[in-house]
Amino acid sequence: MVPSRENHPSANPMISSFPSESSLPTEHFSCFSQWKDLSDAIKEIANKPTGGLFSLCSNSLFDLQVSPSSFLPPIEIKSRNIKIQCGANVTQAENCIIFKGNIQFRILDSGSDIEFRGITFFGSNDVAMFAGGGKDTNATFLD
Repeated sequence: MVPSRENHPSANPMISSFPSESSLPTEHFSCFSQWKDLSDAIKEIANKPTGGLFSLCSNSLFDLQVSPSSFLPPIEIKSRNIKIQCGANVTQAENCIIFKGNIQFRILDSGSDIEFRGITFFGSNDVAMFAGGGKDTNATFLD
């Protein structure tokens, strides 16, 4: 089940350490507590130029280890203007952790203007983030 969508107000700017040509995402998806639901929602928006804001539920632990030798697949980001944040207010008290897995996120192809806010990446067996896009591929990590 994909969480409901609501318009994200453009009057509420996001602070980024790198200026971006892209506008704020026009679709806001919240709140995710299941890895597959988050992955499916990001795949669904992949072909839309407007991007999306994806909020993880406060106090979420995404444990990617299924068994001692098996892990949930990484989330692939192939589009522009994807923002993934912890909770509605993005504070450390909201406590969002992505734990284990071989690779947690893969930024590919034309993935650009990707932003992660307030998320703790922990315990990956390989790398938490794999970026293999082109020259315009970029990601920002805040908080």
